[in-house]
Amino acid sequence: MIEAIFFDIDGTLLSFNTHKVPQSAIDAIEILQKKGIKTFIATGRHRKEINGFAPLLFDAYITLNGSYCFDKENTVIHKSPLTKADMEVLIKIQQSDDKFPCFLGTHDDMILNFMNEQVDEMYQTFGIRGSAPVPFDEWKKVAQGEIFQLVAFIGPEHDKKITEAMPDVSSVRWTPLFTDIIARDTNKQTGIDHILEHYNIPLENTMAFGDGNNDIQMLKHVGIGVAMGNAAEHVKQAADFATDTVDNDGILKGLQHYGLI
Repeated sequence: MIEAIFFDIDGTLLSFNTHKVPQSAIDAIEILQKKGIKTFIATGRHRKEINGFAPLLFDAYITLNGSYCFDKENTVIHKSPLTKADMEVLIKIQQSDDKFPCFLGTHDDMILNFMNEQVDEMYQTFGIRGSAPVPFDEWKKVAQGEIFQLVAFIGPEHDKKITEAMPDVSSVRWTPLFTDIIARDTNKQTGIDHILEHYNIPLENTMAFGDGNNDIQMLKHVGIGVAMGNAAEHVKQAADFATDTVDNDGILKGLQHYGLI
């Protein structure tokens, strides 16, 4: 019996083409909620970037790839900040010729040091507009506080260099534009475990929908993993079922396949 379902946002709930959630997905999730099934978000996005994309209120939110989890009353369920030592390494990098645009994910904001073409392309691709970059001294001050995720605008060829310099982090890449850097041994899977413990729900009674590389562990971990039709083939291979694309009512069809709608 399915008691809880986790939904990724980008490419799963939210279309890359329309930057909207299909009405079929909204209607389907509302039916689930009326039936008493818990619905959760599981995203790499910051909490600041998940409001207003659909007229839905979920029971809880796994944000920043599992680094920051909270419920609909904004009660923090779990958080995994990066270590101070790794942040000091990052600050030194940003003071060198190897610097790169980088968002700092704090409790309530995303702070950017400087813009480039990749950052602008990210805004256009995901249909969001972040805050303006801040001066380096201000960015550095924020970096010395509690940071839950870095959004690093580096190419895939530089991922290993960062993880070697910052030994207590993991690099989670789901787009060529940037990588999400989070605390080691933190991911959507661990976020799910904290949520399920909080709500006392057995893992076998869960389902998840996702489409990206950062969804693979989640899809393998839950009772039933559903990959979107727009997911890459290796993501589909990690799932129990591949539904249609986000734009072709994939959420609705996946739920119908398992008799939940």
